[in-house]
Amino acid sequence: IEASAGIGSDSVIPVEIDVTSDASVAAAIESMGAFSQRLDILINNAGIYPEGDERTTELTPAALSRTLETNVVGVHRMIQACLPLLKAAPAARIVNVSSGLGSFEYCAEPDGGFAGYVGTGYGTSKAALNMLTATWAKVFAGTPVRVNAVSPGWCRTDMGGSGAPRSAAQGAATLLKYAFLTDDGPNGRFLGGDGVIPW
Repeated sequence: IEASAGIGSDSVIPVEIDVTSDASVAAAIESMGAFSQRLDILINNAGIYPEGDERTTELTPAALSRTLETNVVGVHRMIQACLPLLKAAPAARIVNVSSGLGSFEYCAEPDGGFAGYVGTGYGTSKAALNMLTATWAKVFAGTPVRVNAVSPGWCRTDMGGSGAPRSAAQGAATLLKYAFLTDDGPNGRFLGGDGVIPW
């Protein structure tokens, strides 16, 4: 809501959504339907990084569950709820915000870029999100809809911290790149600013 106020445009209407709540999502979709009968772009960016994630032995099951509920189930909930609006668009695009920390090759292989990273909740949720994306891509096969998992890179945000190499604007540009795909663009892929990211 604060971000939309900063834009200063009458065409921006903020809608508050708790992706872990069926009622909240339903209310948001209902309010969206009041001013538009279609949804051209859905960027699922809601996500949490659980405290103590790097201390796997200390991460509580409740914290892991909350992370999965927000980062994975919340995305599934949003896509399901938005289906009528997405199908009403001529060529809807869905971007599920993922991370290189969800890549098995990057994290599990000895020579992977994140081989030294030890974390449970966030990486697990993003790996699951990637599979969720691949599954939804099969659902949309043969339709104009394109859905991809996209990593914006490590960005200077509240979650990423001030030491991250990319600005929030650079991360957003990467997401928008795949939100405006042409009709022959990829579907069901794991992507980043430089193209395909290994699963």
